[in-house]
Amino acid sequence: MTRQVFILLILLATAFTTGLAQKPASPAEKYFTDVELINQDGKKVRFYSDVLKGKTVIVNAFFTSCTSVCPPTELVQVVESVVNDKGATK
Repeated sequence: MTRQVFILLILLATAFTTGLAQKPASPAEKYFTDVELINQDGKKVRFYSDVLKGKTVIVNAFFTSCTSVCPPTELVQVVESVVNDKGATK
């Protein structure tokens, strides 16, 4: 009987600690994929795990070429002014 209780306690402790080690996925982790990308230095990175996780980021779509009038890029100017006002660095 004592051995069975001991084994049961070991199994319960293992199940309990394993459950604590796995945090539920954040909404961002559920939404964004972990697709592999290549950064500006040619290094492979995972989109969520390496680029987004634990960071505050701004994602902005922009045009690299326009056939006529380009859409405004006001967001970039706003972000730059906020960063400059806060004294943030890379």
